[in-house]
Amino acid sequence: THYSAQLKALAPLMDWTRDMAGFWESRFDDLEDLLKRMDQ
Repeated sequence: THYSAQLKALAPLMDWTRDMAGFWESRFDDLEDLLKRMDQ
């Protein structure tokens, strides 16, 4: 059996994944900054 995805149907998932990746990257950057300030 062969399955294939329609790329247009995956667009909402790709958008959400991109948004979440940006969100978590920002949160980890903020955490890193906080930890650096705590070490000073």
